[in-house]
Amino acid sequence: MAVIMGARIKTGVVGAVVMLVLAAAFGIVWAGLSNIVALSTKNSEMTMMIGILLTFPLLFLSTAMMPAALLPGWLETVGKFNPVTYVINTARQFMNFGYAWMELGKALGIIALVGLFTLTGATRAFRKATS
Repeated sequence: MAVIMGARIKTGVVGAVVMLVLAAAFGIVWAGLSNIVALSTKNSEMTMMIGILLTFPLLFLSTAMMPAALLPGWLETVGKFNPVTYVINTARQFMNFGYAWMELGKALGIIALVGLFTLTGATRAFRKATS
């Protein structure tokens, strides 16, 4: 949609594929967290409420709205511990400036680390719910 509206991806098709893979990987990690909540609460309304309560702070306490250099000091510090920041920064780099393989490696490492916890937790919650 962005390309239709005039945005240009500096890294071309390869960059677009990288951004899609990055978003999909983060989506899998987020799905693990959502599954933990859903299987623990066994209540769809509670799952939605907790999901929203987790989503908005993660989004607004990251660099999704503006680059880190423009954030207040305390928010920049909080953003360094937020996995969303790494995904957003990498996508922004690939979109606007060019290839950033170190950023990509960092983002994928953070996603893998967080995914280790969320997907393991989701598996345990599933086993507990079905046993």
